[in-house]
Amino acid sequence: MGIQIEIDLQAISKDSQGLSRKSWALGTIHYGEHETGQLLYIKSSLCGNENPYIQSYKMNHATFPHESTSNQFFDETQFEVYRALGYSIVNRLMREEPEIVKSLWPDLREQSQ
Repeated sequence: MGIQIEIDLQAISKDSQGLSRKSWALGTIHYGEHETGQLLYIKSSLCGNENPYIQSYKMNHATFPHESTSNQFFDETQFEVYRALGYSIVNRLMREEPEIVKSLWPDLREQSQ
């Protein structure tokens, strides 16, 4: 198809403690003929600044947030902690790098009203 994706995943890679600097990476999609697009990759990962609820769950579930998908039936606690992690990641993205959100979704505020 001739499409190339250029993205630096270093910031979302785990360090020796299993933590990432960020949970997202912004990439560029090259479609050819000078056409480009942007790709925002968000990964469920821990950065060490999560709330106590998420940290507590991690202490009791070593593979979190990368638990096997072979069990598709999350209990209420498991569902809630993944939801809380996603909420935390997106809030951090919007707080720390609002220019990414504005560049990808310039009309987001208008659309949400």
